[in-house]
Amino acid sequence: MCNARPGVLQAAKLAEKEAKKAKAAAKAKAAEEAKAAAAAGAGSDKKAKAKAEAEAKKAAEAAEVASILQELAAVPKGEKKPVTREMFKSYNPKMVEAAWYDW
Repeated sequence: MCNARPGVLQAAKLAEKEAKKAKAAAKAKAAEEAKAAAAAGAGSDKKAKAKAEAEAKKAAEAAEVASILQELAAVPKGEKKPVTREMFKSYNPKMVEAAWYDW
């Protein structure tokens, strides 16, 4: 009988440990899922906002290029292109080549 009691106590302690481990694992999994859901929600908002900003920037640049091309079209043949505006940071073929073949 004495030997049976320590075995029962050990089994009870083992079951208690397993229950604690399972509870901790479930809690960690729930926290991980909540964190992933929050990151996915915030990430998609950031991505959508960044995409909208990029599209707005692209549209503004296209409008500026169109206005510059109109100015270049108004320049008489043989005259120099106006350079009063700030130069673009990258090569834009439409603007650069607009008056190449007119002289």
